[in-house]
Amino acid sequence: MKIKFLKTGIVSTVFLILTLLILLVLRPVYLRITEKLDLLAQEYTELLNETTGLKISYESLSPSIFTGINIRGINIHDAETGARLLQIKKNQCFIQLF
Repeated sequence: MKIKFLKTGIVSTVFLILTLLILLVLRPVYLRITEKLDLLAQEYTELLNETTGLKISYESLSPSIFTGINIRGINIHDAETGARLLQIKKNQCFIQLF
């Protein structure tokens, strides 16, 4: 009984250590991806504003490693009048890698 308990404890400890290491490695990657996406989104919203006369804004943009990109609070306004033309509460862009 003690051996089974010891094996379970060792496996649980190894699992927790691996999980923490993965999180420590993925956090900087996640932050870098989020920063790049914010810059890209800013460039594209400025380009759309210049070419169409529409002002596009969003509340949050967050990448997900497994599903894609989540965008919340998308608002499209007329750049001249400021009138809201479209509001989208939540949008997901799915990515299929394989």
